[in-house]
Amino acid sequence: MSYLKKMIDDTPKFADPTVIPNFLDNHDGARYFDSNPGAAKSSNAIVGNFLISGIPIIYYGTEREMKGNGDPFNRAALWSNGGYSTTGATFSLIKKLNGIRKGLGNGTRFHTEIGKVIGNSDNDIAILRNNVLVVLTKVCPFLHSVCKRS
Repeated sequence: MSYLKKMIDDTPKFADPTVIPNFLDNHDGARYFDSNPGAAKSSNAIVGNFLISGIPIIYYGTEREMKGNGDPFNRAALWSNGGYSTTGATFSLIKKLNGIRKGLGNGTRFHTEIGKVIGNSDNDIAILRNNVLVVLTKVCPFLHSVCKRS
């Protein structure tokens, strides 16, 4: 979780941290799922990507856990790697997070406010952003659920 804390701690170095693109993988290196298997770790990274400050960027194929370790495998065509699927767990998570992020931005300052780390350890991080508390942990079992505020 220290990589998220460092990202958030570094945001004041930028003129406008709300427009920093956040991505887990891109065409210049190995794909995220090539070296980071496991639903809990991957889901934490994707949730963090969507809910910390900045703009979440999803490289094509990440939504279906496409692998590729270096050029040219990290740039392989989607259609030659099983095609496009909208039924996987990672696709569903990204779809939910996109809806949550959109909802949090309606009538609030969510997209223009910088997240602040309010607690962290080797296993956990708590981020507060515009009255939204994001807690990511490596300790508890992975749950694919979305909680609604009352």
